[in-house]
Amino acid sequence: MKRGKSSIWPMEYILGGIFVAAALVLLVYGLQSRSPRDTAQAPSATEDTATRSESSVRLPAPEQIADIAAENPVQQAGDRNGTIASAEPALAAEGALQGPEPVSFAEAESHFHAADFSQAAEGFRSYVLAHPGNPWGHYMLGLSEWRGGDAAAAEGALQRALEIDPGHAKAMVNLGRVLLDLDRPGDAIAVLDEAVAIDPASATAHRVRARALHDLGRSTDAIAAYRGALGLDPADAWSLNNLGLILIEAERFEDALPVLALAERLEGDVAVFRNNLGVALERCGHGLAAAEAYAAALALDEGHEKARVSLARVGALPAGDAAPELAVLAEACAAALADGCFPWEESVMATNAGEGNQSTPAEEPTLLSEVQPVASDL
Repeated sequence: MKRGKSSIWPMEYILGGIFVAAALVLLVYGLQSRSPRDTAQAPSATEDTATRSESSVRLPAPEQIADIAAENPVQQAGDRNGTIASAEPALAAEGALQGPEPVSFAEAESHFHAADFSQAAEGFRSYVLAHPGNPWGHYMLGLSEWRGGDAAAAEGALQRALEIDPGHAKAMVNLGRVLLDLDRPGDAIAVLDEAVAIDPASATAHRVRARALHDLGRSTDAIAAYRGALGLDPADAWSLNNLGLILIEAERFEDALPVLALAERLEGDVAVFRNNLGVALERCGHGLAAAEAYAAALALDEGHEKARVSLARVGALPAGDAAPELAVLAEACAAALADGCFPWEESVMATNAGEGNQSTPAEEPTLLSEVQPVASDL
């Protein structure tokens, strides 16, 4: 028996057609939302520059990264939605930062020689970012930071120079100076021993090593090291000054006098030399000559407080005997050194402070050693 048509059959077909149409629309929309472009995972905001391939960009050397982070900190631009916008600078193919032209070595060095150490350090920081493999850039950065008063930063820069060039004797010598300023003579002597082994003909290396030995309390070894420095360079005024200091500490005042007189004759415009010469004169009983030396130190450096105190002290002492001929003493010391002789080794140490014309001051004088390298050491 044939089944009769429902009274609502047209409505069944209409509803079915609507359902099929809606399904087709949803299917088409879903396929469009999954285009080939969007099926690959896109990098996040913070990954955008960090995940670029090495074929398009070369990452900086490790020593660059710290400087980039210091000079280009990541900005907290997306804190509201919990993301951080990348502030990584673009990198050139050579691995240097794009942007301002890097400072040249010559330009940065000109600031150093003008004693503008802050500007020199800034210039050499720019230079080493562009030339991270050049040890001389790190070396000069270290010197600039040290002379600018940041010994800790200088240590790092000089260490980087030595990582690139382990045989860089000048970097070793100046790293030794920096370590002495940081009151680490034990670390300094290890570096300076190596510097002398690499460059035994460097009077400067022997001199700074002698300073480290002195700071370690090894005065006899320090005197021998200064002997080595003066054997290489009899006109090394800083070695003469520092040796004179040790002789005074050993109460060998008569031995110290010609050594310090020669240092002052070689470089008479150094206030430290005049002050130390004044100490030797004072301890040998030559009060008036000592006062003249202290006054000369103050004329060269009016802020030299130690010389000012010493000048006031000798003014309260008896005048003492006539001053020795300092020029004669200096000339005799220079002649002995030129002949390979070391007069302080041939003398007899005074047995007590009251022997001969020595006098005991009311206050022990303060001695000064080398505090800065001379320009020729660069």
